[in-house]
Amino acid sequence: MMSSTGVNCADHREVRSLDKLPQLIMEISSRLPFTSITMLRAMLSKKAESLLDVGCGTGLSRQLLLKGRPLRAVGYDGHGPYLVAAKERGFYAQVVQGDVRALPFREKEFDIVLCSHVIEHLSQTEGLALLERIEQIARLQVIVAAPVGFLPQDEFDDNPYQQHRSAWFPKDFLDRGYRVVGHSIRFLVGDLNIVKLLGFLSVPILGLSWLLQPIPYLFPSLGRYMICRKQLEVEQVR
Repeated sequence: MMSSTGVNCADHREVRSLDKLPQLIMEISSRLPFTSITMLRAMLSKKAESLLDVGCGTGLSRQLLLKGRPLRAVGYDGHGPYLVAAKERGFYAQVVQGDVRALPFREKEFDIVLCSHVIEHLSQTEGLALLERIEQIARLQVIVAAPVGFLPQDEFDDNPYQQHRSAWFPKDFLDRGYRVVGHSIRFLVGDLNIVKLLGFLSVPILGLSWLLQPIPYLFPSLGRYMICRKQLEVEQVR
């Protein structure tokens, strides 16, 4: 992976993550209860003033997640074209390109560290080291989102970091003191990215999955994805 460096807008290339349909679905889901975006939003500490977004990608989902919140957000990712898109959105106070296995930040530098769909791209050993590191960097909260179990995925967007390399389960986070909830019931969503596979035909399936959302919320092992939050002791004394 890359060391920390600046992002050159001249390096801009179109990336698949900016397809219109995924954008539309994310924008709709940001307005509905019990979607991944609204569940994440409800978890964010009201005391927080700063957030580090590890593996920020193009920044679209984070912009929807943090809409209306006066947080100073810093985006960090290893893929230059994603950071160019994130920078062009004007959402992050700063974007930094670098290796998620070597985060160049001080201990307790950010109130919240968000690490959404990153840990599964690392080996198990690297993922555990990442958890230890982000727990050092955060003052108030660490929030991690990941698939439940192994979700097959190869590289795309000319981005070798997109390949999935490890499997994670609710117990891995519960044992570290995280609260875990699930979303997107597994038997409907399965191991496929149905939005990209079926296009608009995926909308009824996503709608049914949303109606059944209380099931994986209460029983995260039945979800295709999980959201894990660790509340740090520092918040209790501030």
